[in-house]
Amino acid sequence: MGQQALRAGNNGSAPMPDQVMAMNTLITVEVELLSTEAAMRAKLAEKEKDQEELSKINQLEKELRARPIFKAIDTNVDMAFASYQSLKGIAPGSRVMDCVWGVFACRNVGKVSEIIPAETIVPDVFGSGQVRGQFITLDLNKEDHDDSMHSKVLRVRSN
Repeated sequence: MGQQALRAGNNGSAPMPDQVMAMNTLITVEVELLSTEAAMRAKLAEKEKDQEELSKINQLEKELRARPIFKAIDTNVDMAFASYQSLKGIAPGSRVMDCVWGVFACRNVGKVSEIIPAETIVPDVFGSGQVRGQFITLDLNKEDHDDSMHSKVLRVRSN
């Protein structure tokens, strides 16, 4: 400040104390202003990042809620597991049959609505070990619904 005062043409006299205080206050205000602007830019960048993350989370939630397993939380959804070996003949619209002793006295109890694309591994109901396959959603006839849901095995036939 002293050098600035000498250059300003004050005849080499030192700046007055009130001038020094005013310059000091001005510098303090400028530093605070720069600091506040930097903090604001950082907060805006953080807000943008948070909004992107929130958008990703909302999209993930939307995708999860569209899955039949999550739809079953809000409404009744009839689902069945089909091993990969059994999936070869299953398609949306295929008839679902409830049979006595595997293949005898079969009756139509509904149709396949959808094949869930995700792989599922479940315990084998007829032995030890695990079976790989996919879940399918079923549209069961109302009158046959209760009886067919007690069956361990339902058969699917192509239309």
